[in-house]
Amino acid sequence: MNHSSCGKISILFLIVMMPTSIWAKEPLANPLFFQPTFLPNQPLAASTNSTLAIASEPTHSTGGAFLKSLLLPGWGEYSAGAKDRAKGFLVAEGILWSSFTAFEIYGKWKHSDMANLAVERAGVNNKNKNNTFYSHVSNYQDIEEYNEEMRRFRRYDDVYPIDADHFWRWQTETDREQFDRLHLSSQLAFRNATLVVGGILVNHFLSAIDAIWVTYRANRSVAANFRITPTLTNQGELIYNLSLMASW
Repeated sequence: MNHSSCGKISILFLIVMMPTSIWAKEPLANPLFFQPTFLPNQPLAASTNSTLAIASEPTHSTGGAFLKSLLLPGWGEYSAGAKDRAKGFLVAEGILWSSFTAFEIYGKWKHSDMANLAVERAGVNNKNKNNTFYSHVSNYQDIEEYNEEMRRFRRYDDVYPIDADHFWRWQTETDREQFDRLHLSSQLAFRNATLVVGGILVNHFLSAIDAIWVTYRANRSVAANFRITPTLTNQGELIYNLSLMASW
């Protein structure tokens, strides 16, 4: 190889390697596109088989996205850039919580109406009464009818004492039927609220799983490999070829 060829090799080497060394020391500021690093065991040499590779790093953590969406549906998707998917999960979360609140309010409203009716029409003492007691009040005309049936079935432990704390007697059958309807409406609303809570948990879990997939796709969309391959021409000139390989 003559002196002229050596000079060309040196100039080309400095031109190509200067920006490469800068990349190695100063990674790009925006990691959204790639985070260049030198792969091990890939020395740069004047050979057609030698290749210097610069590989990208994942830009988002799948584990972090999972936890984000598990706490707030759509958060992990939004962090990965999938704003439309994030909006869908977030809107669903808002609808579910609104439904839960509505069922709770409606259930308490019906329960209050039911309790007031029991006081006015059956003489019930509402203090410290549970749903089991109100079920008995809605199914029997008075405490004597209830106790008689409990004795008939030998369920003596379920018999109520005849006192002011347990006493009830409906003035009319219509009043008892109205109380029964209010009681059923209240219980149905609370049951629906419980089902909505299950829907909220499912929405969190599905969003967390979706966030893993969205983050994986986002990392693949920016995955790229840069390769610098030295090539020795027939004229004795050493040329460095820069290639970019990206996957979507």
